[in-house]
Amino acid sequence: MWIRKKTFSLIIIYFSAALLVVSVFCLMGRDGASGLSLYRGNAYSHAFGELASSISDLADSLTKASFASSPSVISSTCAKAYADASAAGAALGSLPYSDMELEKTSSFLSRAGDYSAFLVRSAASGNSYSGSERENVASLASCARTLEEEFTKLNAYLISGELTPESLEFSRDALDELDENLSSPSFASSFKKLEAEFPELPELNYDGALSDHVSGLKPLMLKDSAPVTEDAALKAASKFTGLQESVFHSEGTRESGIPVYVVSASTRRGPMTLEITKSGGYVIYYQNSRLCGSKRVSSEDAVRLAEEFLEERGIRDMEAVYWQAEENKLSVSFAYSKVGIKCYPDLIKVEVALDNGEIVSYEGKGYISCHAERTAPEAIISDEEAESRIPSDLTVVSHSMAYFPTEGKREVYCHELKCEDKDGNLCLIYINAETGEEQAVQLLIENESGTLAH
Repeated sequence: MWIRKKTFSLIIIYFSAALLVVSVFCLMGRDGASGLSLYRGNAYSHAFGELASSISDLADSLTKASFASSPSVISSTCAKAYADASAAGAALGSLPYSDMELEKTSSFLSRAGDYSAFLVRSAASGNSYSGSERENVASLASCARTLEEEFTKLNAYLISGELTPESLEFSRDALDELDENLSSPSFASSFKKLEAEFPELPELNYDGALSDHVSGLKPLMLKDSAPVTEDAALKAASKFTGLQESVFHSEGTRESGIPVYVVSASTRRGPMTLEITKSGGYVIYYQNSRLCGSKRVSSEDAVRLAEEFLEERGIRDMEAVYWQAEENKLSVSFAYSKVGIKCYPDLIKVEVALDNGEIVSYEGKGYISCHAERTAPEAIISDEEAESRIPSDLTVVSHSMAYFPTEGKREVYCHELKCEDKDGNLCLIYINAETGEEQAVQLLIENESGTLAH
């Protein structure tokens, strides 16, 4: 079959046009990938430079702090150290490594920052160094100097071109499989060597979230509890939800933090997950992941239903302190309260579906970790004296007593004063009942969505 000359010419034109379009797209794709790679490489180079610079600044700040003696200078130098550690941590987080690859480096930056923040708080109360605090700062400074040397050297290699930005992109496997006999420098070999030879840090026991004593704390409710079996955990899930034990099956265990059995079920009420402590058999977490429909239950009724839910499970003397509506659910925070004294460390969070009032979430880690009967000390600071510590332009709306948690998982017996300014803004001010010092200030938000403190 013969093709006419005109038709043949059109075929050639269309084919050439298609080939040109494909070629353009291929070039665009190649240039786009090349541009993306260049952008990523530049971003990694910048982040690494910021990391090296921030670690150098941190070493300087900690060294200055180790020489300081007055509360004002301790406060200013440690505040700078906290800022430097935060900047270094942010830069480290921008690199293509997880905390696993640079676990010790990441941990050091976090702990140096947290310890510096503690010293700032202490100095704000007029305290100089006590005990081993100065020695601890000097040890942290020495460790920062070691890091500074390594990261400054690597950054110099990066600037000179001996190392390229692309060589930053090593996976965990690349670190593990690295040939130790490489003669040329590499980020992978340097990071692996740095982690293996990381300086030993001093034991840091202080009132902070990353204190060594915090990791050793045992949940108070589990202290004398006997281990339970997996079958007992399934029974606990059945009792907690009111469903037949047969609908639940084990998903194994989770050993980090508080060891638990993980239990799940698919039900008409929605997919459920529970965590039951391996000691004592307490439900520490419950989640029903169903979608919640349109609101039909008022916030007041939802709070009441949450209170009844706890009562039915033998959790008594709980006071609803905060609640917030979101996505057709009401989240209610309860604190243990006895003889008018709120214990904020003993916290339980309950979520109520506002379509039918069903409990769809429960989180009791704070309660299980901290709950115990307390004997309240006699307040040295009287109610009148505590209220005299409030700024004169605030009005005290209510006054009660409470145990307030510190950063280091300790608790302080306080006067809790709900105050209001001339514009109607609310806050909670906590006055240490022993020393009279202002322990904490929280903003109190009360609106149509609920009551929230932060």
